Amino acid sequence: MKRMGALLGITSLVVLSFAYFVGVKFSLILSAIAFVLFVLSFIMKKYRKNYYIKLVLGVVIFSALFFAIFTSFYYKPIVYNNSDEETTVSGIVIDSPYENFGQYYYPVKTTTIGSEEKSVKLTLISKGDIKADLDDTVDFVGTLKNNSTDYYKTKGYYLKATIYDNSNCAVTKATSHSLKYFPYKLREMLVTVINSYMGSDNGGICSAIGFGERNYLTDNVKSDFKKAGMSHLLVVSGMHMSVVSMIFLFIFKKLFRKKFIYCPLTILLVLFYMVLTGLSFSVIRSSIMVILMLLGMMVSRQSDSLNSLGISAFVILLFNPYSAGDVGLLLSFGSTMGIILFSKPIRIFLVEKLKSHKRILIYILDLIAITLSACTFSTPILILFFKRISLVQVFSNLLISPVFELLLVVVMIGGVLGLTGIAVLYSPFLFIADKLATYISWVASTTSKLPFSYISTNKVFVYVFLGMCFAMICLVVLSKNYKRTVPLATLVMIFVLVVGSVSDYIVSYNTPRINVYDTGNGITLSVHCKNKSAILSSGGSVTYDPITGLGDSSNSYDFFGITDNSSKRSIFSSDVLNEFDLKKVLLYHRIDKRNYESTYSYENISEFKKDTTVNIGDIKITYLVRNNSVFIYAKVNDKSILILPPNGDCKYLDKQYRNPNITVTDKSYISNSNLINTNLLILCCTEDSYKNAMKNIAINSNELYTTFNGDFSSKTEVW
Repeated sequence: MKRMGALLGITSLVVLSFAYFVGVKFSLILSAIAFVLFVLSFIMKKYRKNYYIKLVLGVVIFSALFFAIFTSFYYKPIVYNNSDEETTVSGIVIDSPYENFGQYYYPVKTTTIGSEEKSVKLTLISKGDIKADLDDTVDFVGTLKNNSTDYYKTKGYYLKATIYDNSNCAVTKATSHSLKYFPYKLREMLVTVINSYMGSDNGGICSAIGFGERNYLTDNVKSDFKKAGMSHLLVVSGMHMSVVSMIFLFIFKKLFRKKFIYCPLTILLVLFYMVLTGLSFSVIRSSIMVILMLLGMMVSRQSDSLNSLGISAFVILLFNPYSAGDVGLLLSFGSTMGIILFSKPIRIFLVEKLKSHKRILIYILDLIAITLSACTFSTPILILFFKRISLVQVFSNLLISPVFELLLVVVMIGGVLGLTGIAVLYSPFLFIADKLATYISWVASTTSKLPFSYISTNKVFVYVFLGMCFAMICLVVLSKNYKRTVPLATLVMIFVLVVGSVSDYIVSYNTPRINVYDTGNGITLSVHCKNKSAILSSGGSVTYDPITGLGDSSNSYDFFGITDNSSKRSIFSSDVLNEFDLKKVLLYHRIDKRNYESTYSYENISEFKKDTTVNIGDIKITYLVRNNSVFIYAKVNDKSILILPPNGDCKYLDKQYRNPNITVTDKSYISNSNLINTNLLILCCTEDSYKNAMKNIAINSNELYTTFNGDFSSKTEVW
């Protein structure tokens, strides 16, 4: 049976990904349906000898049941038996600690929870640096909670704990180290060499590209690369692994003539580089494919790329079925599968049409074919998960493709030579890397600022585009003329994507919208109408990052209001003032304006003491001062939004403001909230604080939306 590995792995990935996002109940229904079809395949004459259908249905049944069993008998007992009770925990730091928004994160594998020996992975969050390193032992007192964020959950970190006082945590330095420790320390040294030679932006780019270290990337760089469709360059993936493995293979081939020597040596260095760069799913996937290729060389057989892709999926999912919910893994598999299936037919089609055999043109056509084919599966995944798309990603990737491999090579050589401390050895390589990074950064910055470069898409457009993708894939599968239908299907998908995205953007331009961002316990909210944008609140929990979302919604803001000192309304105020070019800033007079002098010019901030109305185009914002609390009432056309202040009292609010279309609040107690009647109540809180928040709220609403389910974005036509 041809390509059994591809059939097993890709089918398992699709089924487990579906199961992860719909839950155990629907995965069991899927398994039951597949079982019925499996039985029918033996009964119906037409399908009795079709072993492919039986194998696919068998994999569907197995995968769905595997997910249900894993969830019910492994995941749920860990979460339910260890959550919501304060206890003592002892564990070992098993991965690189990192800092984000003033908080420190430590991946820990427990040895004991309470008085019981338990081996569970959790994320320890500390308000201060506890000075714990890889392999160190940490002992702390804290309350374990369900770590429901997909990023951690898919990596096996099902629990989290936050310590607010470092005195509740003791760190014991490791006397012996794991195998992971030495590559980890080597990466630290290599990254230090690079960043000591270059500026912060280029150093961060080279550290991420060469060694997978993203902690040095600035917010501006990450934003530009995302909008330009180049974020995949900043994550070590199959492209990186292919280049690195080919370099190792080339060197060892020159040193050793026998394949039974140079292939195993290359495998060992591939494994080392995999650990060095952080063991992400995309790295593991590409490493398995490279290893299979090298094993094939040893026995004089050429590995099949699609089979290798399927086997790598099967291996990853076998050890961690929840990995099927990791967006990075799905993008990695989607891009690779697109290249394997579509790049060659697209290239042949383009060469035949242009009828040219010039090397430079063939090279450019190769780049176009690879870029387009990689987008065929990755673009639907991006749209489905993020509801945003970069329309310049093909163009920007074509501009950087010729220099990317060179940058990766010189970064690695320069970093390694930098360990010698002899400047004359490493400086030439890092000089070239610095210049190439400058060029790549310029491409990202320039293309991200082009009109329609990075646009949001509404749900209707998302489903239309995904439906079109599915139809085109079916056309390719059923077609007998593969070489003709692949380019046609790709061009149709690109046409639908571009025309649909631009049309959606043009329509949305004249339609007012409100964005409420998931920032934990607090409100960050922006309003947009035509070419005017305003930020009405910038609160939340310090571990969240609303700046990226605000930047995605608009490149510049005309107005920003600060009404409260509390973290629930203003914790990100300094970040907003730093990040955006604001035309007008309004500050409630009880807030100390000097807090913001270091981040914004004093003259651009005005104060208000009593009720104040601000008009920003069609956006009318009224600040209502009641008992030293500020209610915010915004009106866009004939639709209204009311933002309740922390610990406010609604009985002091005029009746004309008590019936808004949308009311936004957080977990704070609001007195007399039963006086508010609204169509939609948006509650900004974490899942952990939801129950307590609902006890504090008596607002009469037709609908409820909670931000821990994701950012809220709506056009006024549906308010």
